[in-house]
Amino acid sequence: MKPNVICKQPEDNGHFHIFEYCDWGNLENIVTQYYDRPRWGTGEPEGSIWAHKPENMPRLYKHAAIPEAFIWHVYMQTMEALSFLHGDHEFNKKQEFHSRNQVICLDIKLDNIFLKNSGKPNTYPIVKIGDFGEATYVPYGEQRWHDTGNTVCKAPEEPYLSAKYDVWCVGMSLYILSHSGRRPKRPEVDGKADIKDKPNWGLCDPHLSKVLANELEKPREMDVEKRWTAAQILDHIRSIAEETIRLTYRRLQNWARPELQVTFEEGIIERVEGGEALSEISESDSNDDDDSDDSDDSDDDDDDDDGGDDIVNTPPGGAEVEIRPPQPPGTPESGEKKTKEQLAREEEARKQQAMVQQAIEQLARVQRAIEQQAKDHLTKEQLAQKHLAIGRMSKGQFVREQEAREQEAREQEATEQRARLQQAIAQEARVQQAAKELAKKQQAEEQQANEQQKERLRRQQEDESKRREEELKRRREEGQVGGESPSYAPPQKRRLIRYRKLRAYRLIYIAEGLASGLWTSPTTNVKT
Repeated sequence: MKPNVICKQPEDNGHFHIFEYCDWGNLENIVTQYYDRPRWGTGEPEGSIWAHKPENMPRLYKHAAIPEAFIWHVYMQTMEALSFLHGDHEFNKKQEFHSRNQVICLDIKLDNIFLKNSGKPNTYPIVKIGDFGEATYVPYGEQRWHDTGNTVCKAPEEPYLSAKYDVWCVGMSLYILSHSGRRPKRPEVDGKADIKDKPNWGLCDPHLSKVLANELEKPREMDVEKRWTAAQILDHIRSIAEETIRLTYRRLQNWARPELQVTFEEGIIERVEGGEALSEISESDSNDDDDSDDSDDSDDDDDDDDGGDDIVNTPPGGAEVEIRPPQPPGTPESGEKKTKEQLAREEEARKQQAMVQQAIEQLARVQRAIEQQAKDHLTKEQLAQKHLAIGRMSKGQFVREQEAREQEAREQEATEQRARLQQAIAQEARVQQAAKELAKKQQAEEQQANEQQKERLRRQQEDESKRREEELKRRREEGQVGGESPSYAPPQKRRLIRYRKLRAYRLIYIAEGLASGLWTSPTTNVKT
């Protein structure tokens, strides 16, 4: 089969697959258009080898690098697709997806990541992962030995592949997008590269931010145990990617989009325009082929400009749809293959159509003239009757109608004023209610803060008391203090306590002396 052919009949022993049409091609096409095509500018000499410049390509353009917002968009949507395939997406919680195993694609690369127009202005194409020919089912969280893999840059864990291998493949694709189409390479020894060696990662393109450069390192982690899963990366970058895309969106260039060209066999378009169905055309062609001899068949094959043998299993009507790059100016189109008889028939049809169009326009002009004449045929009698009817209206009736209109205007104004007043009252009530709620909230917060402060002070006092008791207990065990507890009062208060104790001891001593006869009153002579 031809490459890039979307619509074909099935093989005799095959199946007919209908796929979603992605009109933006794939990432390989984007990289080719941005980085692999030569650059045209004012310094390009006339008649240079780059004569195949596309028709819509400007002579000098500035957007020669893939926008950063588009790389964020691809990063986010590919990780979202992988999280669904690996069983970690929100959709996997639904009943129809909950019981299936995780799918490992094993062949994610630039030409297997497709882009479909979103249908919304100022948005990037929707990212689609395709080509599941190498995909395999693996129980959730496990790995499997597999002898195939992506050849862009082998993962260090090969051939034991798990869901994180797809993350590595997406990381390699994003590396190419962010490095002007360059592929990563490992250092070679004797012409061989060890997959355990870390590739020579180059610097990202200078127009990309450091944030993106740092985030693109996560899927390229060499240690598979430390490498993040697709769901973890998606949760981490989603908010960053959405905000960056919103602030720095810059559309992809139109020349980066592949051109869709629909080609038909000669004469089919004219037969369809004549009212003949494709099925009838197919049947008539098959009948003609049956009735014709071998010599006629050989002549028909010689007249076929499409190269008969190259097209296999052509659909009914002989139509095929191909995606081709824009053709250079001067490329012959399908209209140049028409014969003189067909051109004559087309010219006659155009003349007849022009005559019919002129007749329709003439009829329309006559109709408009009749309508205008009917409008202008208001007779003088009708005008006189109209003025007479107006004159019969009494002055009082006119005054009453005027007063009624004024009354209605006043009532309407009063109604509007009441509505505005009610709206203002309601607004003031809402403001007061909001103020009360705010005051209550502040009071509750203050009360809560006071309670928390009291609780902290109480805990500090308890901790201080426990610390003192432990210190006293330790000192008693070490014999540093007697039976009395030390005083933790301030110095001034401790001096006062000592003074009172000494005074009490002195009074006790004097009282004991007087009681024993050793002391007498001051008025008598006392001998010891």
